[in-house]
Amino acid sequence: AEFYAKRIVEYSIERQVKRVADQAIQNKDQRLGTELLDWLVSELRGVARRVADSGREFRSALAAFFEHYDAEAEDRARNPYAVIGANAGLTSLDLALGGLRPGTLTVVSAQTKLGKTAFAVQAALANASRGKRVLLFSLEMPYVQIVERVIAIQALVPLESITMRRMDLIEYGRATDLGNRDIRLLVMDTPGLHLSQIRAAAECAMCVEPLSLVVVDYLQIVEHAGSKAMARHEQVTAITKGLKDLAKLLGVPVLTLAQVNEMGDPRESKGILHNADTEILIQRDMTQYVDRQPAQLLIRYNRQGPRRQIQVYWEGRFVRFVDVETKR
Repeated sequence: AEFYAKRIVEYSIERQVKRVADQAIQNKDQRLGTELLDWLVSELRGVARRVADSGREFRSALAAFFEHYDAEAEDRARNPYAVIGANAGLTSLDLALGGLRPGTLTVVSAQTKLGKTAFAVQAALANASRGKRVLLFSLEMPYVQIVERVIAIQALVPLESITMRRMDLIEYGRATDLGNRDIRLLVMDTPGLHLSQIRAAAECAMCVEPLSLVVVDYLQIVEHAGSKAMARHEQVTAITKGLKDLAKLLGVPVLTLAQVNEMGDPRESKGILHNADTEILIQRDMTQYVDRQPAQLLIRYNRQGPRRQIQVYWEGRFVRFVDVETKR
């Protein structure tokens, strides 16, 4: 009976895959290139989910929860600064959030030039420098600019000295020494990536070795291969939902950046926040030109905890945020 039941399931899978293939052939003139690929991958994932996801009984889910809970509580007892999931890049933020939780989507929003990419690189390095693999999609900056920021943050070399190629011998030594450290950061700087390509790359990276965090810089320039009839705000909402689905699928936190207008609302779609588990708004005075400038991180939305306002400093020379108690 078990053999026949297994064969019935296999025949069902074959029929579903054949149906998707037939539809792809029939609709090849309506969907071209990446749009067809996006649709095909989505349909095949649907087949896989229907086969694999038969639900989980509460008793087993509860047992799994307490298995993780006990281990994480023990870690927190030994180290009050221990996080659940990935580090956010600042101790004060980790204490407020408890870490970037697996399966969640965190949106870091700000007006342009306030430090969104700096925050993303800093969060990525907080994990990658601890030997945890991080995948960073840099859709705006080329790889070399990310490397320059990594040097500035990790080696404490002013970014201007790096970009103008005038590091002194001590700074140069600290920068080159980074090559001896195990910084497990993967950077993909291909421009114009579609959501399906981001998802495929993340899944491939996860298959090679587990990831601790996926970072997407930034949300509103991710392409969507959906219907051309969709308005841009609908596409951005769909992209946000896709990133949330990716976090759940991989079981890792996804951190993405979003631009906001002067009122603090996300550009192109208010639906961005509907799919986020946490939103952090960066605020600071752009008219000040000091080495150490006060800034605020507003946890405006937190599905699993309270909202908070966290005081930090922005150190523009090193393109990083630091906790208030951090020594200069």
